[in-house]
Amino acid sequence: MLMKNSKLVLLITFLVSINIVCCNKESENPQIKLSTQIETIETKTIAVEDTFIRFLNPNMVYYDLPYLKAGIDGSNKFKAYLRFSLSEEPEMWNKAEVSLYIKLEGEPLYLNVCLVEEDWEESTLTWNNHPNNGPLIEVLKITSSDIYRIDVSEFLLKRGEV
Repeated sequence: MLMKNSKLVLLITFLVSINIVCCNKESENPQIKLSTQIETIETKTIAVEDTFIRFLNPNMVYYDLPYLKAGIDGSNKFKAYLRFSLSEEPEMWNKAEVSLYIKLEGEPLYLNVCLVEEDWEESTLTWNNHPNNGPLIEVLKITSSDIYRIDVSEFLLKRGEV
């Protein structure tokens, strides 16, 4: 189970370059007195839409619940969907990852994390109308309740995001 109130976040790390240039009084040519310094800054973006769908109740919407479900429970299957808006994030970045607190209920399991390239809305998403999975980002092995991090940098770079 993914806990909504734990704030699902996409962390984006970007670099800030600082150049300090000054002139030598004997010459008008600028000289760099200090090397370029790089400062790492993290920014957090909370999911703007999140919901889950359920195989055994294929027409039900679950966007208003305070949690998400993913995985298999007996003959029932669950898929969780998260959407992040990156329009206000910095242009210069070097890493992006999704951090999820996952509460394991039962036996360890594997979760496929996929990019979804088709449009969807949390208020109308059901098992019967869910979009196809896009490229596989990572297979998470869930062994305990913990925070799991998924590096999505490569996929954002390929899509020209951020």
